[in-house]
Formats: sequence, structure tokens, C-alpha cells
Amino acid sequence: EGQTWLDRWSGEVSNAMLVFVALGSIAFRVPFTIQYAREMTPHEYWDTPLFLHINYVLTWVWTVTFAVTEPVKAFETSAHDYFCASLSMVGLLIHAAVGIRGGWGLRFPNRQGFAA
Repeated sequence: EGQTWLDRWSGEVSNAMLVFVALGSIAFRVPFTIQYAREMTPHEYWDTPLFLHINYVLTWVWTVTFAVTEPVKAFETSAHDYFCASLSMVGLLIHAAVGIRGGWGLRFPNRQGFAA
């Protein structure tokens, strides 16, 4: 014991903040994934509807992922259970799957539209 509240719950607090940041970015119409996508995408695609749509979808997927893993992490912290740690690993796998399916290395090679 001897842990402060923040020592014990810092992971959960930071994960909850990610949910709010992601939701805020959607509310302010600047999905948080867009800054990363722009680093890998030619400037002429930045304002296209498909580029913006992809970033909204990715931001929603990350938001849901953060929100789903939050209660798992909170339960893990409160229960000190190895079973919960394995559930957290499921959350990490979800994050990895989102990144892989969500467009790491997304490229736009043709003039007519987007090619993933």
C-alpha cells in the first residue's frame, strides 16, 4: 500500500482524458487523427471529403476503444487481478488492430479517388 490516489489511478485518468480529447476533437470538427494523417498525406487531399471522413471514422474508433478499455483498466486496478491484466491485453490488441486496419501507411496514388 502507501500509494497515493494518483499513483494508483494515473493510467485510468489518462485513458479517460484520451476519451474526452477524442470526443472534443470531433465536437470541434478537427478529428485528432488528422494531424498525423496530414504528415503522411499530400496537401492536395487534406480538404477532400473522403480524407476528412476517414479521419472522423478513425477518431471514433479510437474513442470507442479508449472508452471500452477504461472500465477494464479500472477493474484491473481495483481488483489487482491477473485475469484483468489479460483483459487489458485485449485492449492493447484492439488498439493494434485499429492501427493496422485503420490506415497505417495509407497512400493516395491516383487522381480519381483514394486507394488504401
